[in-house]
Amino acid sequence: MGTNVDNACAEGGLIVGTGHAIAARNVARRDGELVGCAHLVCARCGAEVIHLDGVRLERDLPTPSELATLRGATDLDACPLLTRAGAAEKFRVYACACFAAETAGASPAAWVDDVDWSCGGHS
Repeated sequence: MGTNVDNACAEGGLIVGTGHAIAARNVARRDGELVGCAHLVCARCGAEVIHLDGVRLERDLPTPSELATLRGATDLDACPLLTRAGAAEKFRVYACACFAAETAGASPAAWVDDVDWSCGGHS
């Protein structure tokens, strides 16, 4: 699927905790909608940003090898970089190949410190 920047999310896409939905892959978020972007891309490393629900980062600033492990994890409970969020918490972890962040709220991806993520467009 090619990138369609003409159909990009408002504000460059949101990252959201699990209390908010993530839009379908082919749907761009419009102004006023509180849904996460399903196609965030990192301008630094070029990787698509993944999201993992119901977990938190064990610590900040994971190494590139730890990020590779996190991005390939099939068993989140066995990943040493993650811990399960409490039942009442609404955390979601986002990660590209060079950075990871967590949120329980909602904010434009561009507002997250140390990341260069934005909507890669939807088709």
